[in-house]
Amino acid sequence: MSYRHLDNIDEKIIDATIQIGSLNEANKLSTKEIAKVCEISEFVIYDHFKSKDNLISIADHKIFEDSAAYVEKLILQEHQPSDVYWNKMVDFYLTNPNYIGWSINYGHIFPRPEKPADIDEFRTDISAESKKCFSYLGLKDDLQYYFFYMWMFRSFVFFAQFVLNGELDNSPETRAVASHLFIVGMDNFGKTK
Repeated sequence: MSYRHLDNIDEKIIDATIQIGSLNEANKLSTKEIAKVCEISEFVIYDHFKSKDNLISIADHKIFEDSAAYVEKLILQEHQPSDVYWNKMVDFYLTNPNYIGWSINYGHIFPRPEKPADIDEFRTDISAESKKCFSYLGLKDDLQYYFFYMWMFRSFVFFAQFVLNGELDNSPETRAVASHLFIVGMDNFGKTK
């Protein structure tokens, strides 16, 4: 039996998973639908990712890595003021709408019906990234850095989702109110030491 070569199939599966997961409500992700988008059989998905839970975690980790790389660029290289940083992160999510839907439906940054198998690893990764980018806050432990990062990303994701749904306008005035609340929150996180 011969197998056809599938270029970048892992990336295609992950991207299709994020796309479909962003559109389907939570717990409705179908490997059959992912396979159809990728023009492969479901067997290929399970052969490459072993389980749907593993695929979900990998897709979520891809979004975390893309977001973290963007955060690092803003924080470590450009040293943006908090309001500029907030606006750039909202822009990042508005230009990646699948990341918004995915994060709300399947992301680790929102509670899932069941504890993900890799939650401890995810918390460790989030805490380390948060410490690297926001050490100036001087938070006292990994848990505080974890909660800060999670709170921060929810702020971006929710605002971007409200804009995409038409519930909020994307005007400078609306952004100014939201970014001000973000800055107040950041200041208060710094006081929780």
